[in-house]
Amino acid sequence: LLELYNVMQSFAHPMDWFHESVEMYARAEEGVDALAWVKELKTQYRARLHGMMEQLQSLAEEAVQAAGISKLPRFASKPKEADADVCEQIKKERDAVKKAYDEKQRGLCSRIAQTTPERIREGCRQVYPQLQCLEETLRLFDEQFLAVKKEQGMLSFSDFEHLALELVGRDDLPVAEQLREKYAEIFIDEYQDCNGVQEELFSTVARRENGVTCNLFMVGDIKQSIYKFRQADPEIFLAKDSGFGTPETENGGAKVVLNQNFRSRKEILDYTNAVFERLMSEQLGDIRYDGSHRLCPGFDYPPCESGSSGGVPELLLAQAEKEAFSMEDDDLPESAQELEIRMAVNRLLQLMQENYQVFDSDTGAYRKLQWQDVAVLLRSPSASAHLWEKEFRRREIPFYSDTGGGYFDAQEVRLLLSLLKVVDNPLQDIPLLAVLRSGLFGFDENELLRIRAARGGYF
Repeated sequence: LLELYNVMQSFAHPMDWFHESVEMYARAEEGVDALAWVKELKTQYRARLHGMMEQLQSLAEEAVQAAGISKLPRFASKPKEADADVCEQIKKERDAVKKAYDEKQRGLCSRIAQTTPERIREGCRQVYPQLQCLEETLRLFDEQFLAVKKEQGMLSFSDFEHLALELVGRDDLPVAEQLREKYAEIFIDEYQDCNGVQEELFSTVARRENGVTCNLFMVGDIKQSIYKFRQADPEIFLAKDSGFGTPETENGGAKVVLNQNFRSRKEILDYTNAVFERLMSEQLGDIRYDGSHRLCPGFDYPPCESGSSGGVPELLLAQAEKEAFSMEDDDLPESAQELEIRMAVNRLLQLMQENYQVFDSDTGAYRKLQWQDVAVLLRSPSASAHLWEKEFRRREIPFYSDTGGGYFDAQEVRLLLSLLKVVDNPLQDIPLLAVLRSGLFGFDENELLRIRAARGGYF
C-alpha cells in the first residue's frame, strides 16, 4: 500500500489518476485494447520476439566470421573442405541458441494463447470490486496521513510539490500570473528525471504565445534516466524529443542536439558507441541509438610526435589463481577483487615507466604522464575504495580518495571538531590525542607515551 501510495505522488492529481485507472477495468467490456497493461503486454511480447530474432541474426554473423566467409552459404550437409573444429563450434552455438529460442517460443506462445480477450474481460470483472476497495482505502489513508502531518507541522517533498501546484492553479489567486511576470526564462536541468507533478507545475507558470509555451529551456539525456529518481517519468522527455523539431521549424518547440563530447578521446567514444548501439533500441531503452544519440568527439587532439598517446580502450582480465602472480611477492592478494586491483595498478606503473604522453590543455602540448592525470572510477566506492587505497600505499603511489563521506568526514574538519571537543571537555582522551598528534602540536608517539607514564593521563 505504501509503495503504491508513493508512486502515485509522482502524478499531478494522484487520486484522480488512480480512479481513472480503476474505471478502465470497468470499460473492459467495451474492448480490452484500452487497458494500459494490455498495451504494455503487447509491447513486451514484441520486444521478446524482436530479441529472439536479433539473437539468431547475431549467431549467423558470428558463424560467418568464424568460417572466414563473406556470407553464410546453404549446405544440405557439412562440406568436405570445412574445418572440423569450426563446424563443431558453430553447431554447439547453433544448438544452444535454438534450444533457448524454442523454450522462449513455447513459453511465449503459451502465454499469448492464454490471454484471449474473453479471459481478460473475465479477469477485469473479478478484480474491479477489489480495486474499488483499494481506491477507497488509499483515499482514507491519504486523508488521515495528511491530517497527521498537519498536526505535527510536517510536510514531505511530494507535499511541497502538490501544494505548490494547487497554489498556482487557483483561479482566485494571481500566483501563476505573478510568476510568469517574474521569470523571463525557466531553465530545467536533468529534464529526463522530471515527473508528472513537476511537468504540470512548469507548464502552469510558463509564458505562452498563441497558446504555445515560449520560455521553457530544458536540458536532459534520456540515456541517463535509469534511476527513476522521485518516480521520474522518461515518457515526458521522450514526448518532447519526438515532438520538437529543429530550430528552423515552427511547431511549438525546437530541439538542439548536444552530442559533442569534450571530455573523452575519439577512441573511448568509438568504443562506447559500439557497445550501446548494440544494447539500446526502441524496444530496450526507448531510443534508437542513432546519430542524435551517438557521442561525437568535440576536440581534435593533435598528433603526438614523441612517445605513445591515446590508444584503444583495454580490457584486462585477471586470473583468479594466485599462481598467476610471482611467488616472490610476500604480499599476495587475498581475493579475486584484489587480484584485479593489483593487475590494474601494474598496468598504471607500466604506463608511468613508458614514455606515455598526455595532452595538457593548459599548455596546449603533450607531456609525460603524471599520477595527477590518473583517475580510478568505481561502481561502488564504499565497497572497494579501501582495497585500492591499500594497494596504492603498498606501491607508494600518491592518491586522493573521494569516497563520498561528506563534509564532516574530511580530515581537516574532523581535527577541528576534536579541538572543539577538547575545549568543551579536556578529559576526553581520544579527541585530545587526535589534536596532540596533529600538525597543530606535532607530538609523536614517544612523547605522548612519556606524558602518559609521568602523569597517568594526557591532560
